[in-house]
Amino acid sequence: MCSFPRSSPPYCCTDLYSLRTGEMVKSIQFKTPIYDLQCNKRILVVVLQEKIAAFDSCTFTKKFFVTSCYPCPGPNPNPVALGSRWLAYAENKLIQCHQSRGGACGDNAQSYTATVISAAKTLKSGLTMVGKVVTQLTGTLPTGAPEEDAATPSTARRSPHIPGIVTIIDTHSVGEGQVLVSEDSDGEGVVAHFPAHDKPISCMAFNPSGMLLVTADTLGHDFHVFQILTHPWASSQSAVHHLYTLHRGETEAKVQDMCFSHDCRWVVISTLRGTSHVFPINPYGGQPCARTHVSPRVVNRVSRFQKSAGLEEIEQELSSKQGGRCSPVPGLSSSPSGSPLHGESSLPHLLACGIIPQST
Repeated sequence: MCSFPRSSPPYCCTDLYSLRTGEMVKSIQFKTPIYDLQCNKRILVVVLQEKIAAFDSCTFTKKFFVTSCYPCPGPNPNPVALGSRWLAYAENKLIQCHQSRGGACGDNAQSYTATVISAAKTLKSGLTMVGKVVTQLTGTLPTGAPEEDAATPSTARRSPHIPGIVTIIDTHSVGEGQVLVSEDSDGEGVVAHFPAHDKPISCMAFNPSGMLLVTADTLGHDFHVFQILTHPWASSQSAVHHLYTLHRGETEAKVQDMCFSHDCRWVVISTLRGTSHVFPINPYGGQPCARTHVSPRVVNRVSRFQKSAGLEEIEQELSSKQGGRCSPVPGLSSSPSGSPLHGESSLPHLLACGIIPQST
């Protein structure tokens, strides 16, 4: 638990109690406030402002720490995701020599509604700037208007940090001390290093197996689901498959939390607006359909009919020529029902059956 002692700043102390005896086992002091606590069977992760500290879950000794985190203005100032073995966090730079293969495709195409909303925001900022110029010429400053607002965009432009970068490290193989991903480091313990969004990352979560990662940015329009396939040599040889882009809406929303179902066929994302959005997915990628989500168990990617008819080879040949339907890298993902030779019963059929709740 995070305590509030009188002798130190608020929320800068972590007290560990034994559930068997009720006595305090360990007390860890920090100089800055604590924003989050996560743990698994091996490590305890303490999330601070632009810093992550990891401790052994048994001895509570310090194992490693990360200081290259990208800050987020959302409800999670330093978003992290802790699985059974891997730890994902937002990196402040993209190091080319450690960059993994794949990641987000970087498609910036907007819909008509998003374009109108963006134009309205641009017009509002322009009118605000004109109003500030008029008030400066007349010598009157409106009450409640801070003078440092105009310096914020220029400061953000001068920042050398790059938003939307995700780094995944192996907590078992990473060395003690500071974990630093740079051009001079050998990348010990780094599993993957890839771009996930164009905006700062606000929230992340692993699935129960730790092979899938869902991420959200500060806008809250789209959420990305990645499949992490590691390589024993280096993170630059690892493959990050972009399985899904889950679209919530055109208005901005701050993501508070996200999680997978136990069978990894559903993703739930909650926002500060009090809404929870449920998305159907498949652990192996591809378009969800009645065959994949009506069954009480996870089904194979290819049905028996597709195997007996030889449609799997045709789908692989088409995907190799046209590229994966849900992946920015050609041929990385395939759909269980996305072939032109397959039926059309997919998401609309699930909505008609009442399986997927429609969220606004």
